[in-house]
Amino acid sequence: MSTSDATAEIKEVGKAVEITDKARLTSLGDPETEARRQFGILAARKVDADLIAQAQANETSQGGGTPLSFTTATGKTNFTWADAVVPAIGAFGDEWEPDDFSGLYLNSAQLGEAMLDPQFIDASKLGNGPSAAVTGSIGRMGGVPVYVTNRITAGKFLLMKTGVLGLLYKRRPLVESDRDILARSNVITTTMHYAVKRLNDKGVCVGTLATT
Repeated sequence: MSTSDATAEIKEVGKAVEITDKARLTSLGDPETEARRQFGILAARKVDADLIAQAQANETSQGGGTPLSFTTATGKTNFTWADAVVPAIGAFGDEWEPDDFSGLYLNSAQLGEAMLDPQFIDASKLGNGPSAAVTGSIGRMGGVPVYVTNRITAGKFLLMKTGVLGLLYKRRPLVESDRDILARSNVITTTMHYAVKRLNDKGVCVGTLATT
């Protein structure tokens, strides 16, 4: 019997904005409410970007390992079912079951290539049954939801199982405000503390399209 341990870095991110009384009185709507809304969007995007980066990271210095990976054959520069997805599926050995995968993640540079592939089924054609499109996905390929995000580098893609990535909040987004009576303004700040971790090195395959 053996045990192992791994570490994850706790990150702190934050943002601040100052809203003057003049801006509040002369603007349409409520600038403070809008600032809080935008903070929420920025926080979600930052966490999303860190999760995608961690899925591809070399975690050997943290007690982990590296994800599955491969590069398409020379001359296979386009994202297709035969040249890209099939080899990615092969990397998982006998553990291929579409329902076990959270998705296939692409850069927008490969969007057109994916949509032209005969194996791609557009979300609008999936109906409302068990195989319907997952929220946020553009369709399915090989039974797996397809997502487009430019947080993945052009020429790369991820095929990932469900539950591969972990997110732990040490403190969820905290919004605070303070009044500066001399400047006649309100300062609004938001901070959050969290850690991301790849929980299963063999649960994600990083594919790279050949350059030539």
